[in-house]
Amino acid sequence: MRGHIVAVLAVAVLVLASCAEYTDDPFDVKMEPEAEVVDSPWDSFDYGIDDSFWDPDPDPDPDPDPDPDPDPDPDPDPEPEPTCEPITSTGACNIIEQCGCPPGAWCRFSQSTTCQMEEVCHSSSTGTAGHGAICSGMYDCLPGHSCLTTGGEIEGNCFKWCLTDGDCPGVFTCTQEVTFTLGSPCSGSITAPIDACTIT
Repeated sequence: MRGHIVAVLAVAVLVLASCAEYTDDPFDVKMEPEAEVVDSPWDSFDYGIDDSFWDPDPDPDPDPDPDPDPDPDPDPDPEPEPTCEPITSTGACNIIEQCGCPPGAWCRFSQSTTCQMEEVCHSSSTGTAGHGAICSGMYDCLPGHSCLTTGGEIEGNCFKWCLTDGDCPGVFTCTQEVTFTLGSPCSGSITAPIDACTIT
């Protein structure tokens, strides 16, 4: 009977030995293998947390300068038109440049109310006779010229007004002095404010 019990115990010990895993430590007995790690379904769950809250620089690529240098003025100020300076202090136009008058008018000398010669705009038609040509009145000559006579002659010549020799055609010079006989209510004569080009 005793021998039967011993045999049963020996079988029990062998069964336990086959199931146990021994290590260097006799007391460290691992009865089962390690459990396999399985991904949890909660690992991929979206908790709705805004990661940008934790980002100190949520916009690493800011927009370029919102106010770049403006384009140059597409319409620069136009150059001012040349001014027209009358030769006489009370003149309305320039008799040499023929400027200062409205379209269709031309500049000539005329007697002022103070018995002086001044430049005024005249709207009548002009002549076609140039410097030195024969004329019988002021309307025969081109603008910038006057029909002048010498010694009371009926016919005269067209004289071009000038400031320098460069204003005269050809070889003529700006040295012809001109004297006007004043009309009523003025009397006497007055020297023209500028000279005319010679014709000889």
